[in-house]
This record gives sequence, structure tokens and C-alpha cells, in this order.
Amino acid sequence: DALLKTLSKIADAPAAVTVITSEDIKLYGYKTLEDVLQAVRGFYVSNDRNYSYLGVRGFSRPTDYNDRIVLLLNGHSLNENVYGSALLGTELALDLDHVARIEVIRGPGAALYGTNAMFGVINVVTRDGNAVDGARVRAEAGSYGRVGGAVEAGRRSDNGLDWTVSGMWGD
Repeated sequence: DALLKTLSKIADAPAAVTVITSEDIKLYGYKTLEDVLQAVRGFYVSNDRNYSYLGVRGFSRPTDYNDRIVLLLNGHSLNENVYGSALLGTELALDLDHVARIEVIRGPGAALYGTNAMFGVINVVTRDGNAVDGARVRAEAGSYGRVGGAVEAGRRSDNGLDWTVSGMWGD
């Protein structure tokens, strides 16, 4: 099912939809949303080492700061309020290990999602507490002194309360 303001089957969606699952993220080793979007048909990302710019179907202006797409986290907008820009690279502190799936809906969606949805909508769906069911800690190190880590915990209790907590740090 893809999120089109209401739950709908992908086959019933009036737009081209791509779903990237958590298995795809692990299989291909994606670290940021920028990495994921580079693999989506019709999308490409450029990076000036300060900011990541998303191009869609051959259209990309280096100074538009991704204000022609709507970025959602579990259906809630992440676009900033002044310019409507969306963060895609390391500037978006999102641990992809905590993501259940990423839904990419191509095409104009302004009638449903607002004026920023000129080129498409990207919805990042995180895992629920039942899927996490415990705690996990990750540490990483890389070349040029790169270090980082993440913590995730979640559970569904007997009374039906479903909770998750996730955090990450990198330098």
C-alpha cells in the first residue's frame, strides 16, 4: 500500500509509485535519503558538498533547495516553513535502519499535498514498536576520522501501546 493521503493499493494509484523497502536499503547499503533517491527511476541528485539537490525528469535548478517536492515522515511534512525546502542528504538526520519503507509518488500532487508537490511526494515510513521489539545499538567508523552511532528501541506492550525511540550521531 502506498500513502496517497489515504491508504490505497499501488495498482489503484493515479501516479507512478516506487516503494523502497527496508530490505532494499540493507541490500544496497544506502546511508542517506539522497543515496536512495539516486536509485529511483527519473530522479537524480547533485551535491555541492553543502546541500543535496534533487532533480526530477530532467529538471533541476541548483538554487531551488528541493522546494518542488514534498518530503513526508509517516505522513507529516518535513519541508521547512519559510522556503518550503526539503533536506535529503546528511543534513537530514534520519537513520535508514529505522525505516520500514520509502514511498516515492511521481507527478504533480498539489491538489492533495500542497503547492510544493509539483514534481512528486516522498513519504518515509518508520518501523513501529512491534517491528523493533527490543533495543539495538550501532557504532561505525570510517576513513578520514569519520565516526558515528545509532540507538533504537521499541516495543508493543500488552495493553496495546506501541512506542519507538531512535537517535543517531555522526562526526
